[in-house]
Amino acid sequence: VLRELPREGKIRSLDWSPSGDYLAIGGNDCTAVILEFETMRIVQEIEREDRVYAVRWSPDGNMLAVGGFDGMVAIISFPSNDTYGNGELITEIPRLGLVLTLGWSSDGQFLAIGGSDKRAAIVSVESWEVVGEVQRPGSVQCVDWSPDGKFVCVGGHDGAVAVINIESKTILKDISRRRSDMSCRVTDVTWSPDGQFLAISGTDCYVAIYETRSFLLVQEVKRDQYVTCVDWRKSDGKYLAVGGNDNIAAILKTGGMVDVPERDASSISISQSPSADWSVSEASETMSTKSNLPSGWEMMQEFDAFLFISFSCDDEFVALSCSDCRVIVLETQTWSVIHNISCKNPSKCLSFSQSNEYLAVASENSSTTIYSLPSFQVLTTIPYSGSINCLDFSSDSSCLALGDGYGMLNLISTSDWSILAENDSEDSPIFTLDWSTDGKFFATGRNNGVCTIHESDSILGNFWVANTEITRNSAICTVAFGAGHTFLAIGGQDWKVGIFLEKNNWSLYKELSMGGWVLSVAWNIDARYLALGGTDSKGGVVIDTSSWQYLNELGKTSSPESNGVCVGEEVQSVSWSRNDKYLAMGGTSGNTQIISTKTWEVLLSIDNQGGITNVTTLSSSDEEIYEDDTEEEDGFSTYYGEESKSSDTDHLTQHLLSNNDMKDTRLKQSEDSLEDQGSVDGYFTRTEPQKFMEICEAFLSEFQFDPPHPCLNLFISCIMNLKSHVLWLNSLPPLAMEEISIENDSQHLDALCRILDRGTFIMDEIIENEEQIIEWWRTKETFQLDEEEVKRLENWNLCWSKLDPDVVEIDIALLRRVDEPEVYSNLDLNPYQSIESPHDSMSTPIDAKKLIEEYGNQTDDSSSSWSSDVDI
Repeated sequence: VLRELPREGKIRSLDWSPSGDYLAIGGNDCTAVILEFETMRIVQEIEREDRVYAVRWSPDGNMLAVGGFDGMVAIISFPSNDTYGNGELITEIPRLGLVLTLGWSSDGQFLAIGGSDKRAAIVSVESWEVVGEVQRPGSVQCVDWSPDGKFVCVGGHDGAVAVINIESKTILKDISRRRSDMSCRVTDVTWSPDGQFLAISGTDCYVAIYETRSFLLVQEVKRDQYVTCVDWRKSDGKYLAVGGNDNIAAILKTGGMVDVPERDASSISISQSPSADWSVSEASETMSTKSNLPSGWEMMQEFDAFLFISFSCDDEFVALSCSDCRVIVLETQTWSVIHNISCKNPSKCLSFSQSNEYLAVASENSSTTIYSLPSFQVLTTIPYSGSINCLDFSSDSSCLALGDGYGMLNLISTSDWSILAENDSEDSPIFTLDWSTDGKFFATGRNNGVCTIHESDSILGNFWVANTEITRNSAICTVAFGAGHTFLAIGGQDWKVGIFLEKNNWSLYKELSMGGWVLSVAWNIDARYLALGGTDSKGGVVIDTSSWQYLNELGKTSSPESNGVCVGEEVQSVSWSRNDKYLAMGGTSGNTQIISTKTWEVLLSIDNQGGITNVTTLSSSDEEIYEDDTEEEDGFSTYYGEESKSSDTDHLTQHLLSNNDMKDTRLKQSEDSLEDQGSVDGYFTRTEPQKFMEICEAFLSEFQFDPPHPCLNLFISCIMNLKSHVLWLNSLPPLAMEEISIENDSQHLDALCRILDRGTFIMDEIIENEEQIIEWWRTKETFQLDEEEVKRLENWNLCWSKLDPDVVEIDIALLRRVDEPEVYSNLDLNPYQSIESPHDSMSTPIDAKKLIEEYGNQTDDSSSSWSSDVDI
């Protein structure tokens, strides 16, 4: 299965456009939608009065026929078949019963209509009138013309498909799908584009493929529930779309053509009445014996993609789930297979507990099995009636979250494996979920494009009021927290990855555009790197968050022209080892690539049988670096911890923002340190910078053309300096900003935020009291700096100056100068009188009007990078 597109109701009909670029879908939601295949975006929705049972494109792609329970066939005309977004209704054809099936002749001159009236009607496109009808024993569920227009297949509730020769008016073959042990209704039939295959679907839950020379059965595809519709992609026949009562539109990769004997020329005759209505005599045969499978169709059974990858929390194991219903477990010392777990159905998701006690494996439409570690023996089985799409253990391993295709969310207690809490308030399928590593938040992503963020303590108490809801443009396929709960990455079918910050209630910080669906995202331990996997032809990629650019070193050895791994295939899952030594990417090729994060080269490739190839041996120096990285040290060796000395601060600063050192160094992050982070507010949790920037823009805009009163010149200089400093902070990599800001329990950050808050208040007061500014200003206290705050601001500047020599520092002397009341004591009303600066050139006045003209147009652009030339 290459794509899945859930809809709100049962899918009744599918049809590819002639170019293969668009797919029409009709179903119980009373709409016919047109889906662009390349982007998987819906370009038009056609609403009907009742359920839509049939959609069919005309051969030239200029018309779409839509029929259903309203007993009408709507003909939608498109002005151009290049884009299908502006279709118009041109006529409606009434029938005596429900319209169940439609089919155009290859030349587009005739339209076949079948329904509950047990007739297959032939309509002329020239007049839109019925010119002939074929009677069947039961309701006609499906009709389809052969590519050459010589044959029409008619199938229905009698469980048989009649292949009718239009020219001779004879039944060439009557194929029965009835089995001895069960009845079957034929729901759909479709010819391959070259006419050599016939696909038949039915209530036996199978898609049967027949070759059309001798009508031998060559392949059967089993689905979980009744199969209601099938259709070949007409442009090349390489894909077969299948829909059914499982609410899933599956797209299958087909096999090649077959060399079998020519069909028998014998046929069963049919009589023709004088009225030109066709009467087909009832006949049937037992179902053809299945022939040997042609090699081309065996490709479907060999198509064993990796669906999910997960490292254990101690990095001793890595588990890989495969589409052939197996889970392979390898130990990471020798990369050898130690367990091969067989499942009832393929597993879309698996998860190791944070305590390294359990491995949870969920099978499609089956139960969740819990394995104990390190023996990998079955501990318990959690029965489940629906299809589990995602699961994850909480950070303290106290519960396991399960999300399913019906929108149900269950929390399972790991103490007795009973249901701790559940939420069924939404019926939109849950595709992804994640706990923040500090255990504070829990996020889910759904098919309706909504990501819901809950506080963990609330949902563990079965209280499901969301902390925040984030709405995206299409279905959400993956969510992942980074750096505790500082960041949240959301990827989906809109081809974008949104990076959200907890600051200001999960506001959007950055949005990355990709080349296809984003199926998997994962942060490394310090959130410096973000790994992405999806349908993009680039394969799996890594984003360096210091520049938000692709990591150029990734995969260069195996693919010199690309900065991705698994190029040209879909990457279903990406996963970092907890010590950041390895990155795993796996997908539709049936191979998982293990990447060394020291060199960003593919270290080894694991196939779906557990075989290992392309091993790149780590050098001794590499091993020594990895070994050093895992050693715990005092101070900042665990990222968040107790107050440290300046040398520790220097080490952390270099680790966070030096590109060269970042590639050569890793810091180990412990659970205790993550808890410490949750008790300290960092830069992105503070509201003062944003409020300051908002009022700053309004305040400075007043003086861009008219000079301010001279009593404000010095204050405006301070505001411009603070604005430049905040802009410089916002241009830094988010993690670096967050880490440095929590130094010394955020005391330095507190000092900055108080200054910004005071500046915000004063600017607001100035705007409100503009007319009485001179008298008001003489009595107003400004920043009110004390010696302790001055010391903290000096340390704040010192920290950033060590980080970057081009830092825009806070001008503390200028702030103190504004606080001196004697500066304003002798001011008159001359609007161009200036106030001396506290800098070295004390005789040089500050011209606020000129200053604003130079710097007033600077905007809050997170991509800005302030240089040392900006000296206020």
